[in-house]
Amino acid sequence: MVYLFSEEVSDSHVTWTGRRQLVIKVQKISNNVSPFSSVSGVQYSRFRDEIIVGLSDGQVHVISNVSTDPQWSQDLSQAVSQALRSVFVQAHPERVDGRDLSRVFGFTTYDGDGILVTAYE
Repeated sequence: MVYLFSEEVSDSHVTWTGRRQLVIKVQKISNNVSPFSSVSGVQYSRFRDEIIVGLSDGQVHVISNVSTDPQWSQDLSQAVSQALRSVFVQAHPERVDGRDLSRVFGFTTYDGDGILVTAYE
């Protein structure tokens, strides 16, 4: 679960106030993913108005329209999760299957907007 809070501030670009709760939906990138995995990183892109939440099992969840109406971007979340999984698979010369889980220990953006950097085992 992700909780968002916003106060009314006169010079803010945020148009909503109060609390929002967004339930994490599993990105099925392997057999061992869970909505209860620990968070490995959270980044905000002001340019895209998105929050990117990385989980330790390799899932990536994107919240769009943060300043106006925060909602999960399921298609983008799945695409980024699949891209991260693809890098994991390509980085291992041995055969990787759906039971193999990458453990992500760090997650950040390189340029503050579009390039994601992770450290995993």
